[in-house]
Amino acid sequence: MTRLVRAGYTRVFVYENPDDRDQIWDYTLSTAEVRHMDLTGSQQRKVPGSIPVPCARIGFLARDDKAPAKLGAGLLVDAARRVLRSDAMTAWGIILEPEGGPANAKLWGWYKDEMGFTPIADTGSMYCPLRRLIPEDWDKR
Repeated sequence: MTRLVRAGYTRVFVYENPDDRDQIWDYTLSTAEVRHMDLTGSQQRKVPGSIPVPCARIGFLARDDKAPAKLGAGLLVDAARRVLRSDAMTAWGIILEPEGGPANAKLWGWYKDEMGFTPIADTGSMYCPLRRLIPEDWDKR
């Protein structure tokens, strides 16, 4: 991963466990896009033209049995806020690939039902508009 950071492909965000300084939780952010045709019909009508939709890809966000409840959701919101507040890039949403894809029904369902991600047909990827993850911040733009 260090090579990808040095090459400018991704950035890493690390959070230390306050109860165990040897344990960390982290995720990466990089640029991505979703094809216009992969959006739901209502979302297609909200974005301009039929151009690819700019997104930020979140990676290496793994499940950890030792993590406090709601940490995963908190890290997703943290990532969405970083993207929204960036002066260097813009994105409409977040894209990710849940570990195990649709076959990992529990994780897939959590992203879909709890966090509001939409599956992209025939892939192991999902996307979510930033405004769905952080509606209170979106209104401050």
